[in-house]
Amino acid sequence: MITKRGLRRATSQPATGPSAAPPSHMKDIGRAVVAREAWNSARSAGRNRTKTLGKPETRSMVVKASQRRGFARLSGGRVTDALYVTLRMRSRSLTSLQEDGMPDSGHVMLTVLLHHDQSKTLDEIMAHLKKTGFYRDFPPEGSELVSWVVAMSFGFVINLKVEADKARSVNRYMEQKAWGAFRYQVFPSYDFAPIAADLKKQHG
Repeated sequence: MITKRGLRRATSQPATGPSAAPPSHMKDIGRAVVAREAWNSARSAGRNRTKTLGKPETRSMVVKASQRRGFARLSGGRVTDALYVTLRMRSRSLTSLQEDGMPDSGHVMLTVLLHHDQSKTLDEIMAHLKKTGFYRDFPPEGSELVSWVVAMSFGFVINLKVEADKARSVNRYMEQKAWGAFRYQVFPSYDFAPIAADLKKQHG
C-alpha cells in the first residue's frame, strides 16, 4: 500500500478478491458464478441453460391440475384426489370392456337373419336345403359358429365369427344354399353383454 507521502506501507492482510486471484483461479470463479445462476435469471440474458440446470417439467403437472379442476367444476368442487382416481379407473375399465366385446382385428362378427319363406311348406323347405347342402356344409368357410337360435314365426338368427377376408365367402354361401328357403339378411355386430353388465352396475 502507498501512503500519501509516497512510502510503501507493509500490511499484515494479503490482498483478496477476484482481481488478486491468478488467471487460472479466475476461470474457476467464473464457472462457479454461472453454475449458481438460475436458468431464467436476468444475468443469463435468456440463454438456454436447461441442459446444465435441468429446467423443471411443468407441462404434465399443469395438465393434471387442469383435469382435476374440470372434475371439480362438474361436482361443485367436492371431488377429492381419491375420487378423481376412482373415476379415471372406472373410465378405463369401461373402455377395456368395450374392446373385449369386439372381435379381434383379424375377425368380424356377423349376425345372419334367415326368414322362412312361408309360401312353401316345411317339407318343401327341408327338401330344398337338403338339395343345396345348407346343413351338410355349415358353417361357411372361414367362419365359426357362435350361436344359432330359432325366432318363432320368423326363422333363424345365427351369429358367426368370421375371418376378415372370408366375409365374402359367407355371403356367397347364403346366396347359393339358403336362397329359395329363406329371405336372407346379414349385419356386422359385436357382443354387448359385458358392456350391459357393467352399465347395470353403474346405473344400479
